[in-house]
Parts: sequence; C-alpha cells; structure tokens
Amino acid sequence: MLRAHSSLLIPLLLLSTVSARASSDLHPERPGNRELHVAAGISVALVAGGVHMTLYEDQTAAALTGAVTALTAGVVKEVADAFGFGVPGFADMLLTAVGGIAGACALYGISRQATSVSAYRTLGTGSVLSGITFSFPVVRELIHRITRSE
Repeated sequence: MLRAHSSLLIPLLLLSTVSARASSDLHPERPGNRELHVAAGISVALVAGGVHMTLYEDQTAAALTGAVTALTAGVVKEVADAFGFGVPGFADMLLTAVGGIAGACALYGISRQATSVSAYRTLGTGSVLSGITFSFPVVRELIHRITRSE
C-alpha cells in the first residue's frame, strides 16, 4: 500500500509547478523563473523532510522541517540577491515557500500510510531522492547564470 501511494509523489509535485508555469510574468526577462523557485522549494522540503523522517520517524516534524527549511532557503536566496547575486523579490521568496509547502504536504500525506520504522526510513530515503531530482533544473540554471556572468 505504501509503495502505491509513494508512486503518486512525483506526479503530485509536478502538478504543483503547472500554475507557476502558466503565469510567468514576474520577470519577463527571465522566463521560467517562477518554476525554478517552486522547484527549489519542493526540492529543499523533500530533502530536509526526508532526512528528518529517516532519522527520527516523525512525520509531522519532518513535514514542518521541510517547510521551514524551504522558507529559510528562500529568504537566504533573496538576501543573496540583494547583495548582487540576482534581482531580489518578495514574490520569489513566496514562490519558494509555496514549493516548500507543497513538498511538505506531499511528504506528510504519503507518510500517513507508513506503519513501521522501515517504512518511514524507506519513505524518507525516497523523499530525499525525489528532492534531489527536483533540484536538477534549479542547479542547471544557477550554473548557467554563474558562467554567463563571468
């Protein structure tokens, strides 16, 4: 049963980026910026929440850890932007937080099906791997921006 619900994680998280893709008007000079912030939030929440769940088998704390870590990452990124790394924007931070909440909710919802320590650890590990997968487009874009500015 857990395996069937775990397979819903990726499509659920992909759907959360559809609304961001539909309205990419925040930074017209940077198409896809909204999707990157949402994907970054999802990625951070899944990795942080998954690590927490693997270590402590506590689904509520794991989801909260993921959401708070994503919000913190969004704030840190916008502070870095304010110091010249990019264009700072409150909406960007909110989009990262929305992605973090989506990832945390997905993690929490699926973890409700876990009934044993091994299931929590398996789910935590799967969450970390899913989070790493979501980070690929974000990392690719960051590398592109860094190499383009040199």
